[in-house]
Amino acid sequence: MNISIAKHHNYTSDFYVFIDNLESNKLNFEVSDVSSNDLELISNHKKYNLSKYKSMLRFTNENNQGYLPMLDNVVSVQFSNYQNKMLIRVIFDNHQVCQAYLLNKGYK
Repeated sequence: MNISIAKHHNYTSDFYVFIDNLESNKLNFEVSDVSSNDLELISNHKKYNLSKYKSMLRFTNENNQGYLPMLDNVVSVQFSNYQNKMLIRVIFDNHQVCQAYLLNKGYK
């Protein structure tokens, strides 16, 4: 039954809570490097990686140790840089697509 519920779940609110965390002034993330599958961020002189692992989008430290899950039921994620904006596009297990542009602070 939980699988059935998950397939009909609307992930929009989960996605935008995730985006709010990324844009938080408290965390003050700056983009250090970007590839289509990985995003390297800096906050308070510490590096963090944001990438998909199995079915979750997660933060790890710069050595890929430890993790903090940010989104579950992720099928794919794509990061792209365009004119000082970062596009984050996530596809969930129910085929729902969520995307958002972030101001790309710190990345040239």
